[in-house]
This record gives sequence, structure tokens and C-alpha cells, in this order.
Amino acid sequence: TDEAMGPFWSADSRSIGFFAARKLKRVPAAGGTVQTICDASDGRGASWSVDDVIVFAPAPFGGLFRVAATGGAPVAVTRVEGQGRTNRLPWFLPDGKHLLYLDGTQTSDVDQHTSIQVLDLATGHALANLAVRGGLGNEVLGALGRTGS
Repeated sequence: TDEAMGPFWSADSRSIGFFAARKLKRVPAAGGTVQTICDASDGRGASWSVDDVIVFAPAPFGGLFRVAATGGAPVAVTRVEGQGRTNRLPWFLPDGKHLLYLDGTQTSDVDQHTSIQVLDLATGHALANLAVRGGLGNEVLGALGRTGS
């Protein structure tokens, strides 16, 4: 796939999701036809649940959205207020109903206010908030991705 970025596995490891050409896409891990799921202008992370739902950040600033892994219209999961605010790097917890994500603001080249939120998808409410400094949220969530936790 040309210019693919931000790859992520399906919960069953049979497919790989990714961003390319301003779209969220998927392809069978064994190879095959690439399927476009929905628009995503400049993706900033995605995670695929055991319920075949993908939560993703379609752009550098703004909220998170959910979409069926088979495609469809994205629905907002989080909303942000104010310029320079971002929700990104979602990571489903094993139950498929809760996820971690990075919430932050950027007023220069350095994250100023960053936290990792735990979101209940059923209610849309954040259950926990872990404040981090200096943009550490990217490294913490990146470490989760590397360890498979």
C-alpha cells in the first residue's frame, strides 16, 4: 500500500488497518484487496476492538471517532473545545468497551497540557485522567503498543 502510515492490528490479527491517501483503510494480513473504511484527512492513531469497531483520530487536532471496521459513516466519540486541542492515539482495553487515549493541547512545538484518559464507550464518559508532562503521553501509549498490553 502506497504511503501507508499508522498501522494497527485487528483484534483477531487477521487484518491490518492504516491511514493512506486521506482515508482510513484495511487489508487482510495475509494479503489481498485494500478496502477504504472512511475519510481521515491526516490520521493520528487508531485501535480496533473485539466488537469490530475502530476508534480513530482523523486529524491532528479534534476529537476521536468510531466506525464499523467494514466501513460506514464515522460517529464522534469525543469532542474537544478550543484551538490546538487534540484527542489521539486511542488504544482499546481488552474488554473492547473501554479505551485509553491521549488528550492534550499544543500552544507551541511542545505539548503543554497532556493527560491519558480512560473512556467508557457506552456512556461516553471519561472514567480516569492521568496527567503527564512534556508530551510523555505519546511515549506511554507507544510503550503500550510495543508491549501489547
